[in-house]
Amino acid sequence: MDNDDFEFVDNDKAFDELVDVDDGFLNDDDGLGAISDLNKEMKEVQELKKHLKAQCIESNKLIKKLKEQTQSNNQLQLSLKQELKQVNDLKLSLNKEKEAFALKQAELSKILENTAKSHENATKSQSLYQQLNKFYNDTSSIEQELNKLKSLRVQQEEMINQCKVNIETLNSNQRDCLMSLDKSKSFSCKECGTDIGLKDDIESKCYQVGQGQFTEKKRGYLFGNAVNMVLGATKTENFTTGAYQISWASCAKCNTQMGWKYISADNPNNSQKVGKYCLARYSLSSPEDRAQQK
Repeated sequence: MDNDDFEFVDNDKAFDELVDVDDGFLNDDDGLGAISDLNKEMKEVQELKKHLKAQCIESNKLIKKLKEQTQSNNQLQLSLKQELKQVNDLKLSLNKEKEAFALKQAELSKILENTAKSHENATKSQSLYQQLNKFYNDTSSIEQELNKLKSLRVQQEEMINQCKVNIETLNSNQRDCLMSLDKSKSFSCKECGTDIGLKDDIESKCYQVGQGQFTEKKRGYLFGNAVNMVLGATKTENFTTGAYQISWASCAKCNTQMGWKYISADNPNNSQKVGKYCLARYSLSSPEDRAQQK
């Protein structure tokens, strides 16, 4: 067995089927009816295309809006970090002021005992009272900063919740825009039957999608292209052939995790994998698998 990569995946999946219809012979009467039915079906196909195009446009709008909200959220987080740093700096300053105040207070108690005896002590006492007033003013400023920080946190939570709603809406639209492949040549999601990739797009069957000793259940196929997939966040993974930036790939219909997509490779010698999908064979259903199930 060749080992291009020893890599891993969490879940498994499955595929749909397409049925080929044989052509038949029509007499003259049936021919007119068939043409009429064909025209009707062509109109229905055009309507479906318009509907699909509208859904794709709406999906692009949602993606754009989500990007804008994500950018706004990042800006808010940056502002929040800056506010937190300022609050921490104020707290440190406050602690120092408290320590100094405690020392001054002890000194003030002694000075007050001798106020009647010494004009100099009275002057010191007045200075300490002024410092005490400054301390309370600084404390009031910190409370205002804390209230502002709480308000920012509430705004951040609202934006995060809105982003979650938009992501769910986007995923829902993606599930409504699934592509169909030739069932006699395609692999599908084992879980829900959604088309995933064609046999002709398989470049290697010698990948491993799990850690540890190799078994057939850990076999992975490298697809040059795949459809009906939803990509997760990009992260760095260290495989036996080097480090890669990958995104976990899941079925667009049932969300079952099937493998990953190579986004970039640290080693230029591995650049031929970029843009391709490594999917677990165990999560896929081949035409032969489906034929045996009938």
